Amino acid sequence: MEERYIRREVLAIDQAARDRVRDYVNAYAASSKGHPYANYGDDIKLETYELCPIYVVSLRTQYDKRYVNRGYYPYKGIEIPPRKFFHESDVDVWSYQLRTTDQFTDDECSFQVPGSQHVEICETCGGKGEVTCPTCDGRGRVTCSNCGGSGTLRCSSCGGRGSSSCSYCGGSGHRQESYQERCIVSTEYKEGSAFGTPVYGYRTAYRSVTCSSCGGSGKHTCSSCGGSGKHTCSKCGGRGDLLCTTCNGKGKVTCKTCQGYGRNVHAFYINQKLYSVRDKSYFHDPRVREVAEIYDQKGNYRGTRVFDFAAEALGQGVFSEEREMAARMDSFIAKHAGESSSGNHILFQRADILRVDAWWVEYTYKGKRYNGVISDDYFYAGVSPISEYSDKIIKEADKSLGGTGTLKARKLVEQAEDLGVYDNREKVRKLRELVEKHLNTLSKLGTDLMFWLIALFVTPFLYNFYDRLNPVLRYAHFTNDPLWAPYNWLPAIQCVIFLVLLLLAKMILNEVDHSGDRHVSVFGFVLAGMGLYLLVAVGILAVLLGLNYLGVSIVTTWVGYAAWRVLRFFLLAVVLIAALLVELVKWLWGLIF
Repeated sequence: MEERYIRREVLAIDQAARDRVRDYVNAYAASSKGHPYANYGDDIKLETYELCPIYVVSLRTQYDKRYVNRGYYPYKGIEIPPRKFFHESDVDVWSYQLRTTDQFTDDECSFQVPGSQHVEICETCGGKGEVTCPTCDGRGRVTCSNCGGSGTLRCSSCGGRGSSSCSYCGGSGHRQESYQERCIVSTEYKEGSAFGTPVYGYRTAYRSVTCSSCGGSGKHTCSSCGGSGKHTCSKCGGRGDLLCTTCNGKGKVTCKTCQGYGRNVHAFYINQKLYSVRDKSYFHDPRVREVAEIYDQKGNYRGTRVFDFAAEALGQGVFSEEREMAARMDSFIAKHAGESSSGNHILFQRADILRVDAWWVEYTYKGKRYNGVISDDYFYAGVSPISEYSDKIIKEADKSLGGTGTLKARKLVEQAEDLGVYDNREKVRKLRELVEKHLNTLSKLGTDLMFWLIALFVTPFLYNFYDRLNPVLRYAHFTNDPLWAPYNWLPAIQCVIFLVLLLLAKMILNEVDHSGDRHVSVFGFVLAGMGLYLLVAVGILAVLLGLNYLGVSIVTTWVGYAAWRVLRFFLLAVVLIAALLVELVKWLWGLIF
């Protein structure tokens, strides 16, 4: 909360006042760097010198809030005094001595009002002390959760079918039986005879016969369930229901409202809430708003405590040291006093006022009028030659930003930072971010330019180099063996790997912050980006060529092939997992249904 007020105590502008203001203005100028106004306080002409203190007012109030509500508890036969109160409005909450406190605290509790008790039949159970069991709805038994009330379970051995396939014939009902079949194995011819005599023998043959194990049915009756496909539920013994554990089969449970007594004692209760509220306000002369550096401090003010008073309830006229502030204080207290009502009383309050001495200063320098505030042994400048100089630099930096003027803008931003003008901090921060963004863009431009130069002109050279000088490829051409045919792809694969590494290096280097680099011109950022990327590219090329001479590049030939094999294995694994999941779902479906 903030209040403004007019507080002007004109002070005599004597030589001591002039010297005091000049010393503070010179100290302010010395705390700032990079401006041409060193000791400009010696040349100022003091026009206005007024005392305009800042008051920080803090008021804390401890409240006692009370209200009546209804409550009840089980009637256990004890004697109840005669009833005096029939409505909540009959209870005077402030006629009872309840809790109190002499410290700021927050707490809440409840007190029963004597003479408000009366006995009533429990509405929940109608005075019976028991209610229908909510679990079994009064039946005393509940459906068996194991079998769902059917009393039987599906046979797990046969899946509820009552039979299983014959393992001897595989469920067909027939099997192949071997036997010896008589057949002609050769022919004997006698001398002079044109007809031969057959020679008989035996060979093994097979015929389909009825399976003796299943009698041709292809199935065996399940030995576990005897062919019924079901088992008696072991949990409920086939009954389909169980004894209700909530009521032990009685169908009734004790009423929770009256705890089985059938009647309740109803009474009024006073709920008491102790709580504290703290409010703070700042009273400024409206001219202080013009000096943001001191106005924004709020809770960081340092001053002299001129009032500190605690009472049961502060009233009008507690602060009388200064007429205008006394009126403000009375208004501030009245706001909290207005919150007191029939159900909310003030227990006590504590107020304190901090006075921050401040002097409003207006002066002229070279024909222009400026102002500021002296407080806490420091001059807080509102409008000053240094702030105007800072505004001029910021405008020039903003105008120079972009292209070849970016470095000039950076110097101007650094100069504005050294000036340290409070009102311009946000402007300078935003300009700094824009300058850094522009400089990094220039470095990225150099990196991108060198990437395309290398990609377009070095890659074809690299292809020819691999095609002619790679020892593995030369041997592949020499043997002319089809097994070595895949190695004809080696130059192309090496170029692809080179381009991928170049692209990766470009992405990494573009993330590096180069805004702090110092170069003579903006072209230095472009050349620096090109040079740094060239070094990285040469390193990549040297590694690949070194591997080429060692014959290690044979590995890179099969990079694509290996990637395809890995991908194919992954796809095969996905298909197999999907097939297993389908079979699992089928099995679960058959088991349940």
